[in-house]
Amino acid sequence: QSESLQNLFKMEKAVIKKYDPEPPVTTNFHSLPNKMIDYQKWAKDQDIISYDSYPTYDAPAYKPAFLYDLMRSLKHQPFMLMESAPSQVNWQSYSPLKRPGQMAATELQAVAHGADTVQFFQLKQAVGGSEKFHSAIIAHSQRTDTRAFRELADLGQKLKEAGPTILGSKTKAKVAIVFDWSNFWSYEYVDGITQDLNYVDSILDYYRQFYERNIPTDIIGVDDDFSNYDLVVAPVLYMVKAGLAEKINSYVEKGGHFVTTYMSGMVDSTDNVYLGGYPGPLKDVTGIWVEESDAMVPGQKVRVKMDDKEYETSLMCDLIHPNKAKVLASYADEFYTGTAAITENDYGKGKAWYVGTKLGHQGLTQLFNHIVLETGVESLVCDSHKLEVTKRVTADGKELYFVLNMSNEERELPNKFADYEDILTGEKAKSSMKGWDVQVLTK
Repeated sequence: QSESLQNLFKMEKAVIKKYDPEPPVTTNFHSLPNKMIDYQKWAKDQDIISYDSYPTYDAPAYKPAFLYDLMRSLKHQPFMLMESAPSQVNWQSYSPLKRPGQMAATELQAVAHGADTVQFFQLKQAVGGSEKFHSAIIAHSQRTDTRAFRELADLGQKLKEAGPTILGSKTKAKVAIVFDWSNFWSYEYVDGITQDLNYVDSILDYYRQFYERNIPTDIIGVDDDFSNYDLVVAPVLYMVKAGLAEKINSYVEKGGHFVTTYMSGMVDSTDNVYLGGYPGPLKDVTGIWVEESDAMVPGQKVRVKMDDKEYETSLMCDLIHPNKAKVLASYADEFYTGTAAITENDYGKGKAWYVGTKLGHQGLTQLFNHIVLETGVESLVCDSHKLEVTKRVTADGKELYFVLNMSNEERELPNKFADYEDILTGEKAKSSMKGWDVQVLTK
């Protein structure tokens, strides 16, 4: 389906270019992401990436942030926020009003992660049809003195003034997470020991670690250049195509750092298992082999012991045999108590970590405290006070820090930014940020 639709797009694009070769041609990506469309392959035929963003009311802020980072990473350049909602949508199960300031914050979150445009569906609210209760810039009231209209006009004015500074600026990341559509398809089609294999959720668990630390992160494919990054994280890299293991080995051997997990290195591009023990062609770089994997039934938890503390895990537990790798965490339950759950392996000038179970958030946080320290990747700000902080850099080297309060609660600005100026207002940075406040700060 992905290839057939891509061929149709290429045919339509060719017709447009025949008559007018100048304007860029794109088509809007959407969803969380769309499983049936390989965005990475499609990106090669897009003149610019465009995306429709409609987060659910209860989506944590790191989920849309992940999707924006994915869109930016598809061509490693700014993208278009093609569609978003001024307030409610009609097609989600529940769609509360966006709170005062929330609309602007969610739009600016896209800009913070690489968008160079902010656009909405729709200008005027439809009077009929299935989307007649989808919000619009001008509502059924036909008035321009509504809260939503005023907030949109205010956002437009701020972007008009700050836009020339922001446009074309880039995000520079030293961490990458691998998201691969062949793995998306093959991993979730597995007839295996559990029915709870969810690729996107597995990736988000790891993305959240960098989001909460304010560490810029690219979302890359298996064909991207790993050497651009100090740390590459590839959760559930179930399918390892020809040449990929050699690429990973070379990256780590030359000083790179690599993290992978259970359900990795299991099959080739034909979905046939690599014999000789899991994780197949990744055994060498990880310094381990996996004999078998235990499935956790719903509600079951297995503890692991790491740094003298215990953390819960779920989904599955790999029974790991370390070859050269050292053990960072061991199981504290079941018949495999005391055996390796997480390992670290020195390989050439670099290191590789293998996480043999689905750690809960606290356990992953503890593990990545160690990994971040080992790799030397740096947070944009340490005392973030639960604020989201990203950075874009202009062509002339000016650093733009986007500081977003993606909550209803008032929070304090990190001390680092005390003498910065907000280019959205032209005023000195505010030390206290109300719910949904956003500042774009520079010196």
